[in-house]
Amino acid sequence: VRPDGDDRFDLLVSVHEYAAARLRSPNAFDRSGPEAVTSAEARHGAWAAELGAGVAIEALEGRGDLALRRALAREIENLRAALPRALARNDGDVVFATARAACAVLTLQGPFAWCVELIEPVSSRPSLSRTDRAEAAWIAGRVYQRMRQYDRAREHLDAALALARDIGDRRREALVHCVLSDLDRTRGDQDAARAQVAAACALAAA
Repeated sequence: VRPDGDDRFDLLVSVHEYAAARLRSPNAFDRSGPEAVTSAEARHGAWAAELGAGVAIEALEGRGDLALRRALAREIENLRAALPRALARNDGDVVFATARAACAVLTLQGPFAWCVELIEPVSSRPSLSRTDRAEAAWIAGRVYQRMRQYDRAREHLDAALALARDIGDRRREALVHCVLSDLDRTRGDQDAARAQVAAACALAAA
């Protein structure tokens, strides 16, 4: 175990892998094994989900606090570890919250491929609420736009738009129209881009 700052510790990858293997191999001296692993991973997931809770993300976006973003950025590896475990447990709340927290950082600083890796399995999960699915599709669409994969971006943004309309989320609907306008302008369709902006303005004025 190595110190990493005043309140954090780090493990070499080799030590981490060895410890994970030992945790899954019960022996005569302790009662560790699959049940202990599941319990530990569930606690870790609950902690990670707090980083992506609605109030935490609102603080991040509302204040634009650089210190908050830097603190969250330090937890990327924890979030990347918690998400697949939550997927395996079918723990929908942890799945979405950890993906949202990770992408709050990755959509700004990259690598975008990590964000896609995290949000793709989430955006298509039918067990999520429509509100969470709309946000997941929105995040995926924005990431693909920044990766210049415009067809994939439109696919997810169209899904986000349909869900936003379905649940009556006018704010998200307007935001999606704005991004779709950027996509239409990128492919040279100025009329379609103007129509998207007009739709966004109409929603904002309503």
